[in-house]
Amino acid sequence: MNRPLTVTDLPTAKRIGVGFVFLWFFVGGIAHCVATDHQMRIVPPCIPWSRAAVLLSGVFELQGALGPSWRPTRRDAGRGLCRLTLAITLVHI
Repeated sequence: MNRPLTVTDLPTAKRIGVGFVFLWFFVGGIAHCVATDHQMRIVPPCIPWSRAAVLLSGVFELQGALGPSWRPTRRDAGRGLCRLTLAITLVHI
């Protein structure tokens, strides 16, 4: 019986990379949920639902943190995290 590949099946460099991606987006996602008011300050005024945008992006970051750790979702999670990063980078500039 074939078992799904996990992070422990990756070479060391990839494991470190996946660990870094996990920590980066996990901490970011938690920050969106814990410090929502602080995060809302950087949302552009043209977005009237800033609290929802902050919380939703936090949920996406938490999902993205878990996605790369399981091989069947790794590619889609990577693509999603790239899109999320592009979207939120514009807010940070």
